[in-house]
Amino acid sequence: MRTLHKILLDHKQHLTQPSEKLVQQLIRKLDNDSYLPDGKNVHKLHLLSTSEVDKFLLNCLAKYQLSNELYDLSNHDIGSLRAVWAVLSFSKNPEVIQYFDDFILENIRHQPAYLANLFEIFNFLEAPHPSVEQIRQYYDQRLPELPAYQLLKRLDIHPVDLFNWSISFILTTDGEWLTPRELTDEEKNRRYILEIRLNSPEALNDTYRVEIMNDFSLKRKRIILKQSGTFTIDIDQMKFPSVDLLNLNLFLTHIEQFLNIQFNFEKFAYLSVTKGIQRKKVEAWIKNRFVI
Repeated sequence: MRTLHKILLDHKQHLTQPSEKLVQQLIRKLDNDSYLPDGKNVHKLHLLSTSEVDKFLLNCLAKYQLSNELYDLSNHDIGSLRAVWAVLSFSKNPEVIQYFDDFILENIRHQPAYLANLFEIFNFLEAPHPSVEQIRQYYDQRLPELPAYQLLKRLDIHPVDLFNWSISFILTTDGEWLTPRELTDEEKNRRYILEIRLNSPEALNDTYRVEIMNDFSLKRKRIILKQSGTFTIDIDQMKFPSVDLLNLNLFLTHIEQFLNIQFNFEKFAYLSVTKGIQRKKVEAWIKNRFVI
């Protein structure tokens, strides 16, 4: 069981019966590992926010912080955190608002691990949350420095919402979305996928994700590169240069030479852009092998 989820379960019996029933509703939602508060379902959590429940959730968050798991982003209980924050986002309790203000300031000063999560949750609300402006001011200062935003400027692309946008595309060595069934094992070894996502800030202010893989191969290789770090399977990450979105062509050339492959730039396997982003500009950039 996930850590914060377990803390909620272990301590709910100390509540009055009405509050325990409300917390049990939250726990039942969290029993589903795929549960995620979003713009459609977050308003149902409003009914769970009472004075006693809010105080209980704050205490559970304090206990969770003592576990030293909070900033271990490979092992944290993000599902329960988002759900608890979503409930507390409806609270007018000064202690709750102070908790958010202090936590946001801690993220700004030390590690922006959860600003994107909180910003998203606060923006689900019909009325502006008192703490959202602190995050917005931080982003106003930082966005021009982040790699994906520098790329947008060079491409002269202007998202409708600077705080909520994405560009995703997939290139393959054969131009196909699906792996052909008739490929031999050797052909599967040499069939690679390049998946790139550019987006508004996520955890740790990541604004891009570059993934190269040959997932259907028996000799599987995979590398994921983000601003915040690199993950690899059977590839020496030291042999890969860092990603520079403004010179992505150089990175791509290095990848193709290292793997002895060539991606198909004439036929996109997949391309998606959020509303307001000029698709033709993105297509032209990709077809030009990312040369700006």
